[in-house]
Amino acid sequence: MLQLKNITKTYAEKSDGEVAALKGISLAFRPSEFVSILGPSGCGKTTLLNIIGGLDRYSDGDLLINGVSTKTYRDKDWDTYRNHSIGFVFQSYNLIPHLTILENVELSMTLGGVPKADRRKRAKEALIRVGLKEKLNKKPNQLSGGQMQRVSIARAIVNNPAIILADEPTGALDSETSITVMELLKEISETKLVIMVTHNPDLAEKYSDRIIRMLDGEVTEDTSPLSDDELAGEEALLQAKAKAKSERETDAENGVVKYKKKHSSMSFRTALALSAKNLLSKKRRTAITSIAASIGIIGIAVILSVSTGLQSYIDQTMLNSASFNYISISATVSQIPDIGSQGGAGGDAEGLEEYPENTTGIYPYEVEKLEQKKQKLDKEFIDYLENKCDGLVIDIAYSYSVDLNIITKSGDKYISVNSSNWNEALSNAEYLQNSYTVLASDGVTETGIPTATNEVALVVDKYNRLSTSTLDALGIAYDETLSQIDYTELIGKEFRIVFNDGWYTPVQSGDITLYQPANSANYQAAYENENGMTVKIVSVLREREDAAASWLSEGIAYSPALTEQVLAANKTSAVASAQAENTEIDVTTGKAFGDGAGTGFPGMSTQTLTYEAALETLGYTQTPSSILIYPTDVDNRELIIGYLDAWNEVNEGNGDTAIDYMDMSSTMTSMLGSVVKIVTYVLVAFSVTSLIISSIMIAIIIYASVIERTKEIGVLRSIGARKKDIGRVFKAEAVLLGVVSGLIAILTTLVINVVINAILANLVGVSTIASLSALTAIGLIALSAILLLIASLIPARMAAKKEPAVALRTE
Repeated sequence: MLQLKNITKTYAEKSDGEVAALKGISLAFRPSEFVSILGPSGCGKTTLLNIIGGLDRYSDGDLLINGVSTKTYRDKDWDTYRNHSIGFVFQSYNLIPHLTILENVELSMTLGGVPKADRRKRAKEALIRVGLKEKLNKKPNQLSGGQMQRVSIARAIVNNPAIILADEPTGALDSETSITVMELLKEISETKLVIMVTHNPDLAEKYSDRIIRMLDGEVTEDTSPLSDDELAGEEALLQAKAKAKSERETDAENGVVKYKKKHSSMSFRTALALSAKNLLSKKRRTAITSIAASIGIIGIAVILSVSTGLQSYIDQTMLNSASFNYISISATVSQIPDIGSQGGAGGDAEGLEEYPENTTGIYPYEVEKLEQKKQKLDKEFIDYLENKCDGLVIDIAYSYSVDLNIITKSGDKYISVNSSNWNEALSNAEYLQNSYTVLASDGVTETGIPTATNEVALVVDKYNRLSTSTLDALGIAYDETLSQIDYTELIGKEFRIVFNDGWYTPVQSGDITLYQPANSANYQAAYENENGMTVKIVSVLREREDAAASWLSEGIAYSPALTEQVLAANKTSAVASAQAENTEIDVTTGKAFGDGAGTGFPGMSTQTLTYEAALETLGYTQTPSSILIYPTDVDNRELIIGYLDAWNEVNEGNGDTAIDYMDMSSTMTSMLGSVVKIVTYVLVAFSVTSLIISSIMIAIIIYASVIERTKEIGVLRSIGARKKDIGRVFKAEAVLLGVVSGLIAILTTLVINVVINAILANLVGVSTIASLSALTAIGLIALSAILLLIASLIPARMAAKKEPAVALRTE
């Protein structure tokens, strides 16, 4: 039962102060009857209907629904009331134009949480009941006025509400159609309460069970008010129903959950579908809006494309030219004397004038000699270096003073090979692959880059040449009458690396055991000695045309693994152990250290050796003579320098533990860093500007959509949509626009990238500067959606705050 107790409604007017639209209205309605409210325009009929329907709030009094006061109703309670208990029939139909009539009728059930199959069935039944079986998939603009009003009635009854409210349902219809509509309402009133506002007294008299007349916000006549007995009977019936319901309900601990009417709600999926249909109904406008919204994203996408491509190009260039981008640490460094107070390169300049005039002669001075500093590149430092550089470097290359003892077989001859043409390659094969082309290989080695201990590569110059002196030094036979040597004659060529125990033969010389190195007389024995290993040429390499630097010198390239194996074998050799015990005599020559003793190695000039140098040459002392650090990029180079400085800071004042290093690319890095910073600042400025412009533009577009769809907002609120549901509709529309805009931006950017790359290819020969990764593209589409969602927050909030009654009156 619906009951109004002393309901008043006042509106604030700027000119007249407060205006009373309703003045103490007290009415009660039967559960099923046809009530018509008559009165002149402005008497408060529609206001009364809106208050009964929960579209407007009363200022004072009380509205009782089934005996329950609505004074404490919150927004969600009114939304649920409109969705479950009220059905509206409007004079102007208020159908959503971009939905079919079936979807219009389904909408209230969607808000009520009715399953899809059930709501589709009930919507069809309602439309069939009002005679629109053949029009289910038509849009509202394809129907006549009478048909649209019947759709409105179907929408009102489909959720099986207790009350049908009709505001001038025949006001826009002809007489014949009006009769059809009235007969439908009359039929509905047999089981429901139908309250109709009309200006037509004839229709009211003919079809109504009860007529209420109003004037100036007051009821002047009620033809069939509820008697006291009827009112008491209805109240008793309500109490009985409440008691029966109370008896059915038990506490949760008894296993029965109390029934609670579900609040109306709209899922984000429903909001998306509603917004998508709205956007599709205005394809041209949607396209123009999406293109306009995509401009900012296009700008960001192009900037990121160029930035990413440029960074990749710089990284690749740095990768190819990494031989120039290294940090060098030598075991022995020359220390330049302090010239701060000296005459340019040494000598005491105290008391002398710089750039003197009226001179008559010169002043002789003695040049100060460079000092040699021995750096301690011991295990502690190497462990520190490798630990700190992990993940920051392409490679760390260690050079050792130990010589390789190499013999090869040429025909029937055994030849000693000069190791000066043998170069240790980087351990990182990937970077070598980026700089070298494999001209030929044995077909077994996967990459052609030597990585195993028994693999070496032959490196030629850019003309595919190898000098005859190198060929001779490597023991590779060639015919001087032929213009070239076939790859097949080179691939598989073997060399024997002879360890100390196979190279040196102990010879007794008085009381001292000396160790004689192999010579031409016993090269074959050394070659066949088990203390050694065989290596072979597995590939021929040539520097790539686009390589910015050379990693390998002409000759033989071998892996660091080979060096490690030679060092390990020579460390425990008899000659090395003997030399370690004898600090006075070079055990390979029998001469005292410091008296001009030579190395005794064939092919090398005689030089003075120290005890320490002899141990290094024999492989007993296994500290590197130099270290080359190849950073992966400029940033990591700075980190490595920081770690070296930190080492020196900790060990400052400890003499040989402080390490001097040489940074070969500091100037280049500084210049590159400045350029990168400038580019970064410009990109940030562009990005921020684009985002601000896009946000403002989208907010305006969404706000325009809110204004355009104000009546739709009123319709949705009238069938039970919550404020948050209304906001969700416009947020969903913004997200859809954002996704479409993002897709347009990505496609446009890809086209622009093709143009940019074509232009740059013609100008500078580089065709990969502008490139957009798939991950970046997806991120930009997501950014577009998020950006538009943020831009829609204020317009969506404004839409949600619109009062349903006001929204329905908006044209």
